[in-house]
Amino acid sequence: MKNLVPLAVALLVVIPGGQLRVHGAAPMAPKPRVVLTHDPELDDVNTLIRAMLYSSDFKIEGLIYSSAMFHFKGDHKGTTQFIAGREYDRMGRGPVTSWRWPEDDHFIDEIVEAYSQVYANLKVHNPD
Repeated sequence: MKNLVPLAVALLVVIPGGQLRVHGAAPMAPKPRVVLTHDPELDDVNTLIRAMLYSSDFKIEGLIYSSAMFHFKGDHKGTTQFIAGREYDRMGRGPVTSWRWPEDDHFIDEIVEAYSQVYANLKVHNPD
């Protein structure tokens, strides 16, 4: 299998219009375009890291910081976040004021910076 990788790469031909074609096969669909929105909760941070590592499979058009249902970024005016019926309301924890993520938290920027540091090595293993 290891010996087939250079052969597969050699057979890959880029077709004008953004489609890929393996010699003798039908054109492959263009990569899906995605916009990713993430909050600073651990599950979203880990998902973003994984998405960056698999970004050869799709085209990232944008990365957007977003607030979670628990971690409200806030409007810098002290406004609380309260939506009746949400999880924090059912747990008796609303309105939310103490779970704001820090002003200086730039987790997406940090992940993109880390990705840039390993990018050359990732290209060795997958040119896309």
